[in-house]
Amino acid sequence: MDQGFIGRCVGTSTSIQNLTLANVNINATSGYVGAIIGEHYGTKLVVKNCKVSGNIGGDNSDNVGAIVGYIYNAEIEISNCINEATIKGRNYPGGLIGYLNNGTAKIQDCANTANINGAYDVGGIVGFTSNPTLEITNCYNTGKINGSAYIAGIIGRAGGTITISGCYNSGDVSGDVNSGGNLIGGIMGTNAGSGQVKIQNCYNTAVIKGKNCVGGISGNPRETNILKSYNIGNVMGTDNGIGGISGFDGNISFCYNKGNITGTYYVGGISGYGSNNIENVYNLGDITSNYENPSKYSSVYVGGIAGSVTNIKNAYNLGTVTNESSSVGYIKAGGIVGELSGTIDNTYNLKKVTYKNEEATKCIGAITGYKSDTADLSTSYYLKGAYSTGTGTGTDTSQVKDTEADMKEVMNANLATLEGWKEDEQNINNGYPLLDF
Repeated sequence: MDQGFIGRCVGTSTSIQNLTLANVNINATSGYVGAIIGEHYGTKLVVKNCKVSGNIGGDNSDNVGAIVGYIYNAEIEISNCINEATIKGRNYPGGLIGYLNNGTAKIQDCANTANINGAYDVGGIVGFTSNPTLEITNCYNTGKINGSAYIAGIIGRAGGTITISGCYNSGDVSGDVNSGGNLIGGIMGTNAGSGQVKIQNCYNTAVIKGKNCVGGISGNPRETNILKSYNIGNVMGTDNGIGGISGFDGNISFCYNKGNITGTYYVGGISGYGSNNIENVYNLGDITSNYENPSKYSSVYVGGIAGSVTNIKNAYNLGTVTNESSSVGYIKAGGIVGELSGTIDNTYNLKKVTYKNEEATKCIGAITGYKSDTADLSTSYYLKGAYSTGTGTGTDTSQVKDTEADMKEVMNANLATLEGWKEDEQNINNGYPLLDF
């Protein structure tokens, strides 16, 4: 235990600056492993302008990081540091910090460029946090991140008061479906549920894949607020809760997705399953459900924005929505939402909604597949030919537009004038409104 340039640092104010550890080789069989510090307890720690390369950790080591393996109840500042060392661990391996427990921390202008392999709580910057106040600002990951559960390019599992801003991931993130494959994200795997988490001005460009709760930004953000963020990487899951921004839950606003999304049931361009609110979003990627289950009672929920959601506002979809399942009992598929349990306002769909199984009980619509009786679709529109009806099982008739020019006119009139939106004057998005960030 406690392996590193400094093995264990307790009860002292420490500053480490302008340090390079090149070609380190730490073959650990236990926990608290860091190239610079294995374990830090107590007062203030400042680490600036440091760089690590080589190999750190082992198959059975926990709390592994290039800067610090384990931190408890300290005041931390880490800036302008980069990890180029391959990291291997069992639980809590992170590119910079393995496990951050309580205290306060600021991590800014840092990066991980190496591959990280572990089992649980694996992150490109931080593996796991338990109740700290943490800010991660302007950090990025380009290494491949692999594990079983709670895996992401920036932070694997986040518990505490945490803000992640100005960060990006361009390294493929994957969860082993044979040993879990759950809660996988480009930026954050999951919110541990023990604090307030915000993700803003972040993006993912890499492939994100796993089993359950897989998202371009977060696998299961829970009550996390995700703002002004986007995904352009393909997102793939072998089970449920697969989405371009969030796999499952989250409050999502001013976000968009360009990646193709593939899953089984609860699949959406922005969120696979969103029990919270989604507003001011759009999807450009193709959405596919390929659920195969012989049970006549099994169901599929797939939508251009969300597979299932409570409330949705100010959104549009430009990606095809396809249900390829040949053996499933119920299909709820919509150009915007597969199943809507609350309200919908100011939404637009321009692509086809198709299905494979003719024998299934179908709730298919250009806007919603299935909706609550109180949902009003009078401010939602779809392009002629998207599907024969606009509401699935609903009783209202949504407003069809005959041509793309007609659709662009109403979208620019109703969306581009809203705060946070703008017209596509430079034809970046083929004339459809853009989010102004």
